[in-house]
Amino acid sequence: MNEQEQIEKYLGNALSDAERVAFEQALENSPALRRELERHRLAILAIRLKGREQLRQRWAVQPEAPAMPAARGAYGRFLRAGIFILATVMVVVLALWWWRGDQSALNRPAPIPADTVRAKPTAPLPAIPKTSPIARDAPAGAEKLFATYFKPYRDESMNPTVRDNPAGGQSAFDKFQQLYWEHQYAGALNAFEALDPVLRQNDNLLFMKANLLLATGQTDQAAALLEAILLNNRSRYLEEARWYEMLCYLKKGDWPAVKLRLKRILAIPDAPHGKEAARLLNQIR
Repeated sequence: MNEQEQIEKYLGNALSDAERVAFEQALENSPALRRELERHRLAILAIRLKGREQLRQRWAVQPEAPAMPAARGAYGRFLRAGIFILATVMVVVLALWWWRGDQSALNRPAPIPADTVRAKPTAPLPAIPKTSPIARDAPAGAEKLFATYFKPYRDESMNPTVRDNPAGGQSAFDKFQQLYWEHQYAGALNAFEALDPVLRQNDNLLFMKANLLLATGQTDQAAALLEAILLNNRSRYLEEARWYEMLCYLKKGDWPAVKLRLKRILAIPDAPHGKEAARLLNQIR
């Protein structure tokens, strides 16, 4: 499949989930491909706007136009009926074309970037021991603090929308994304296992799975998955992963591990959860 075909299928939502992930990864690494995609978007938009303008002009009232002489007899009635039927068909066809245009990929939500985006280098951070164990018995205070600070991560790139699907029905990826967005965490975990194997190795989607594990009480599995994501250093959610890994240890009440990870977060300039990390660190001292 050449580049032109990939772009057309991407905008028409005709790529498979694995092909879409690969194409979006290529977009991340190729400014030229991004420019070409934008040119296609603008061309489709121009065609759609032109069609709407022609539709308005076609049905605009033209008072200056001379009235068509009235036909007489049976022939006149037949002619008027034919004109009416033709006009009705044109309205239906144009309305359907317009509606389909509004459902096109121009309104596609921002895609989840491929998991090969590397984070910008930061200053050296405090080392985390590889064998830092999770405490088995969490005190009541830890559970209360966890409930205060834990909320499964969401952003607009995860917000599912209705997409054209040439094969009909909802794809496995769309189902997973929708269940995650609707807080159906156990169902979303099951849907994750039905994804293409390539997608199940995507660190961005694995970050979502870690959130699901933590939300369903599978804390040890969530911590191990988040640690792997941080070691891979390929996810767009690296800063968020640090916060949620700390929450795993907070849920278990491993105070030394929690403090160490909070200090690691605070060492990063403009960390997403910097204020929360500072507040939590003061609470547990």
